[in-house]
Order: sequence, then structure tokens, then C-alpha cells
Amino acid sequence: MLTLEKIDGASFFVAKIYLWSETIWFVFLVMYEMLW
Repeated sequence: MLTLEKIDGASFFVAKIYLWSETIWFVFLVMYEMLW
């Protein structure tokens, strides 16, 4: 049960990082389009 919670927490952490990087990339593209 403990390992399952660890895996679930890790996957949630990875998903959060993935979504954060996606948001940063989107903002970067918008800024690039506006500046170019």
C-alpha cells in the first residue's frame, strides 16, 4: 500500500511538472509571436 501511494504521488508530481512546462512553453510562444 505504501509503494502504491509513493507511485501515485510521483506520477502526480510528474503530471504537475508536465502541465507547468506546457504552460511556460505556451506563454513563451505567445510572447515570441508578439515580439516578432
